[in-house]
Amino acid sequence: MGPETVLREMGVLDSFQTFVLILGLILGRMIPILTMNPFLGGQVMPANLKIGFSILVAILVYQPITAGMTHGVPQETLPYVALLIKEIIFGTALGFISSLVFYGVQSAGRILDQARGASMAQMLAPQTGGQVSQFGELKFQFSIVLFFLLNGHHFFLRAIFMSFESVPLESIPRFLQMSSSAIHLMAWTSGQVFTIGLLLAAPAVVAIFLTDLVFGVLNRVAPQINVFFLSMPVKMMLGIVIILFVLGFLAQQMRDHFVQMLRDVYGVISMFRG
Repeated sequence: MGPETVLREMGVLDSFQTFVLILGLILGRMIPILTMNPFLGGQVMPANLKIGFSILVAILVYQPITAGMTHGVPQETLPYVALLIKEIIFGTALGFISSLVFYGVQSAGRILDQARGASMAQMLAPQTGGQVSQFGELKFQFSIVLFFLLNGHHFFLRAIFMSFESVPLESIPRFLQMSSSAIHLMAWTSGQVFTIGLLLAAPAVVAIFLTDLVFGVLNRVAPQINVFFLSMPVKMMLGIVIILFVLGFLAQQMRDHFVQMLRDVYGVISMFRG
């Protein structure tokens, strides 16, 4: 059974060459999203799974894509390479925007561990392949679990599927006209990483600061007491207790940031739609 016969059994009436070209463009969009997005596997996701998932997406969206095409995928090398570069840039932009909120949550854990004196304890984050602090990894994994519990992955995947309709494979956006708004959006979302980290770490950091203030006053009253070593276990335990008390608040804040992230994803799709 040849490839043309297999495609006809799948309901694909295009030639095998056209199918491969369209599949290549879909892979160019999907693989950067899967690689950069922590809740879809990130760097820990094997390459064969990334390609397999991208092929599954290609099968699901192939008929709507080909039905909406007006010009078709070019067979020439240079026009096709230009479309492939556009797809890689588009997929990278979507993956970058959607991953920043999780890095913001992770930075909140880093700030907290820095405040309570536990920043030296490092562990590996599988999705990013980098070393993070204990609370950084805890909040990072908690944000991924919460994102799935809130069905955020459904809205994100819906946006990805919608992007194939809003930004067709055969179209090239006007990069010069969208460059200003794209740079503004990327800069704003990148700055939000630090803002998210500060807001989520603020309750515990403020409590630890007040603890340091109390021990500083104690040191002035009784200089012979070694408050540095006395405060370390207190700040360690206080950070954990405060996080447990404000866990509901953190979950609410993360939910709001997830909603903003999805809005930014739709904003990127609108920019590439031109």
